Amino acid sequence: LIVSLALFNLISCSDNNEIERTSSNKRISQVLNEKNYATQKIMYSLLNEEEKLKIWNDKIENILQKNNLTKEQSDLIYELKNNISLNLLNDGERNDEREIFKSIFVKNFLKKTINVFSEDFIVSNFYYINENTAKAVPIDDLSDCTCNIGSMWSCSGSFECKDTNKCADTTSGCGFLTMFECTGRCFLY
Repeated sequence: LIVSLALFNLISCSDNNEIERTSSNKRISQVLNEKNYATQKIMYSLLNEEEKLKIWNDKIENILQKNNLTKEQSDLIYELKNNISLNLLNDGERNDEREIFKSIFVKNFLKKTINVFSEDFIVSNFYYINENTAKAVPIDDLSDCTCNIGSMWSCSGSFECKDTNKCADTTSGCGFLTMFECTGRCFLY
């Protein structure tokens, strides 16, 4: 009887873990397949740290596998990969590790990337979750802000992030790895 109960508990735990993995993969897939930037940003914010980390780690692995990178470029991508952690992706509370990463690591990392990657590569790979929304500019003036004023690149091409009273600020979802506040909108300059 004890062996039967232990086996039942083991199978139950295994089933629960499989259900949770399936559910987590489904949530991640839904975020990645969303084409509306504002909706994707909200969906992403509802993910837990493990799911957010999986998105960025998968994206980094994809960059490493699908791009013909120079040694300098791949070293930079590995440097980023080695510095991303669960704690950094917890935007529910401020923490020293996250703030240090944002103010020191990101600034130094971006200074290095300027010399080895194009602006489009930097923006689409480090500022947006995927290509579906990298070029999206919302039309609705009353929606959330879409970029971080003061960020090196929040908007791509000939767009600039400017302050506007017509959008609602958010505490995260913009800038590098979507870790920064959204404080403005992308406008043609």
